[in-house]
Amino acid sequence: MDIDESIVIKYLQNDCTEDEIGLINKWLSEKEENKRELFLMEMLYKAKNRDRYSDPQFFQTEKDKLFDRIQREEANIKQSLVRKFWQYAAAAAIAIMLTVGISLYRINTHSLQTLTADNGKVKKVVLPDGTRVWLNHSAQLSYPKQFKGKTRTVHLEGEGYFEVSKNAEYPFIVETEEMEVKVLGTVFNISNSSEADISTITLLEGEVQVRGYDDGGMVTLLPGQRAELNHTTHRLLVKEDCQAALAAVWHNGLIPFRQASIEEIGKTLERLYDVHVILAPDIPANTYSGVLKNQDSIATALHLLKNSSPIEYEIKGKDVYIRRR
Repeated sequence: MDIDESIVIKYLQNDCTEDEIGLINKWLSEKEENKRELFLMEMLYKAKNRDRYSDPQFFQTEKDKLFDRIQREEANIKQSLVRKFWQYAAAAAIAIMLTVGISLYRINTHSLQTLTADNGKVKKVVLPDGTRVWLNHSAQLSYPKQFKGKTRTVHLEGEGYFEVSKNAEYPFIVETEEMEVKVLGTVFNISNSSEADISTITLLEGEVQVRGYDDGGMVTLLPGQRAELNHTTHRLLVKEDCQAALAAVWHNGLIPFRQASIEEIGKTLERLYDVHVILAPDIPANTYSGVLKNQDSIATALHLLKNSSPIEYEIKGKDVYIRRR
């Protein structure tokens, strides 16, 4: 069967009805060629520099490059099977580029805005729907001037903290290179970097669906849970994170504690300041609730903690000794 290009474009935008998704699945099951074609279309659609697809000259230039490559391959490799492969690949790529490029031009993707956090600084942005986003150092967010269609879709590279404006009729979708996060209204933190081996999403409030690309699977997170996606195996795992809020400390510099013991606070300090905390046996079993400001040094943080709890401390290199005051 032939598939209507408008349905494929809607599929790439996550805007298909259930019937249309059924048509896509039927088309994909017919032959491997259809799967390869959809894969190439998706890769092209997700390309970062989408402005160039609005220029018709771009397609002619790419066509010339592809056919030049075919001629070079034919000159160097005499096997007819290889020549046929390159001819097929070039023809398929040109057809896909033209189809998707024209469609992208029609839906005006060049209206996307891209915001990048300066190195060493956190940047905050309010999206058209009222959603608030904090971008960590060097993170990049692409989003439309106005959300259109049945979803609110943005693209993230790096780490971002999201407070999503609730709207059950228009799900909010965050796309990264490795996964997709779908929410209606919630608070979560995403850490995604091409240089890292794992992407993570930590849920603080609400509920989210996380879908990994390349058959990574899909999971639903509840508050206090963390999803990890391995970039090599593409496995998606869910872990319990009793201190989930600590994943987002960077966005406002505040470390929240809720009925936390000195031992739990010590483990948090270890994670934030790369130290080893050693507790004396007589440390009181009291718990503490409140907010500790993230400081430039472990010494400053401990001094503030000392003012609100009966402890003394000593720092020796990366070892921190805490005892009863």
